[in-house]
Amino acid sequence: MDKKSQFTSPQVVEKIQQFEKNTGYELVVVAAHASDPYPGALWRSSIINTLLIAAIIFQFYTFSPRLIEILIIAGLLVAFYGFFRLTGLHRFFILPSEAERETREKAESLFSRFQSSSLGHEASILLFFSLSEHKMHLLIDTRRNIDFSISNHGPHEFTPSILLRSSTHDLTDFLFRNFIQTRLYFL
Repeated sequence: MDKKSQFTSPQVVEKIQQFEKNTGYELVVVAAHASDPYPGALWRSSIINTLLIAAIIFQFYTFSPRLIEILIIAGLLVAFYGFFRLTGLHRFFILPSEAERETREKAESLFSRFQSSSLGHEASILLFFSLSEHKMHLLIDTRRNIDFSISNHGPHEFTPSILLRSSTHDLTDFLFRNFIQTRLYFL
């Protein structure tokens, strides 16, 4: 079973519909392949590998005139840029802070779109999964008085196990305790 089919399986769809029916809140689950193409990581991977290979080449060979060395570096940079872009291996050069920022921005952008009244509905909760970065963000409409719990049985059971409680608890305290535990499954 591929990663995306986990989110569209009949069991997950049924649980989301049951959640919405029981609570009256709209739950939107989004699974994105990646949050960003990460051009910074692409350049970072190309430059690091270019400098590494150029250092090895120039350690053993001397070129005259020096213009040839500059052309070799430029050629290596273009070659590595194309290689990493075609293979997608630049993802190994994505900084954790960069991935966290991009996934958070993507989740917030989607949530604001789903909250538009022009759609005819407003999402109360957005559960955003970025599969490439292995990140998860949970966004909640703070204008509504929502209190819920998340059962941590494992990454495959995370989405269907969202439940709404009728009793009131401190939502911030809940998220602090349970979100950290939940993130361990996805990192």
